[in-house]
Amino acid sequence: MAKKEHHTEQTEAATPFNVIPSEIIAMGKKHIHEYVTAHSELLDKFQEVNRSWLDRLQTEADLSAEFTSKMTGVRSIPEAATVLLEWTNRHMEITTVDAKHVLADTQKIMEIGVRLLPGGWLVNSKGYGGPGT
Repeated sequence: MAKKEHHTEQTEAATPFNVIPSEIIAMGKKHIHEYVTAHSELLDKFQEVNRSWLDRLQTEADLSAEFTSKMTGVRSIPEAATVLLEWTNRHMEITTVDAKHVLADTQKIMEIGVRLLPGGWLVNSKGYGGPGT
């Protein structure tokens, strides 16, 4: 009978609430909150990038429509060359801006995405971290 009482005492002492201190639970909650925050930021960034690219596509479509209307109105080869040169210059400007946006968007997405990786919670939104910083 003494063995049975001892086994019962051991089982009661090994409950999860006695084994896991409240600090570990609080730290787990913080990590879950940081994960959810990073996930939300990532979704927001994807939506922002999507809207931005739709605007860029519209700009590209407008440029193409303008080029088409100008080319249909040309009367000579030099005039056509001038229109083509203007379109090429404008297209290069747009492409340069788009490339900068792609790099900036990719960098931000990667910064947020790192926080979603195992151990990524060690990196906070400022790029450095650890639980104490």
